[in-house]
Amino acid sequence: MVIGTGSIYDMNSLNIKKDCKLTVISGISIDSYVENQSKIIDAEKIVVIGSGPIGVEVLGALVGKYPDKKFATISLHDKYLHRACPAAHEFIIKHFEKLNVDIHLNTKVKEIGKTIKTSKNDIEADLVVACIGFQPNSKLIKIPGVLDEQGYVKVNKFLQVEGYENIFAIGDVSNINEEKLAQNSEKHAGIVLQNISKVITGEKLIEYITASRPMVR
Repeated sequence: MVIGTGSIYDMNSLNIKKDCKLTVISGISIDSYVENQSKIIDAEKIVVIGSGPIGVEVLGALVGKYPDKKFATISLHDKYLHRACPAAHEFIIKHFEKLNVDIHLNTKVKEIGKTIKTSKNDIEADLVVACIGFQPNSKLIKIPGVLDEQGYVKVNKFLQVEGYENIFAIGDVSNINEEKLAQNSEKHAGIVLQNISKVITGEKLIEYITASRPMVR
């Protein structure tokens, strides 16, 4: 068996009010973009919350597709891709500054109602794309003892679930200490495909080696 349930974004931390006047969509959900396509098109100002890989990718894609709209970005951190090298942040911030994106770093979203209330000021918007609250999608996994304190599936160096020879976990739901990127998930799948065959034949398993990979390719 292979567990590959991925990840979800929990938007509860945004404190979205019941009388919220803004459209708030999840940055990770394809369905959100499809269901709210007309609202995205009609919005004059779009605010993207989050400065990780998803937040940067979403903002870049929206600015590229709708260059005449107003955009803003809000991040709790002091730089983009805060786990990446400083050069990545510098490149991204210069790029968005050239595109006239309103940048708010070191800023916490307190609530979303008629406006976006933050730790520094109120920000107006028509539509908000939330790219924060990343969590492993592991609530349906009921195997005793396989989840760590954060809800990730514990795996060994062969991507086997700890304590289970015939169960593997790949992608965002695994507790591998690396960026949760599609290209890493692809690497996991390749290793697990080979290791399943080796478990059956009794051969030596292949170890997954974490490597720093580019954010784009």
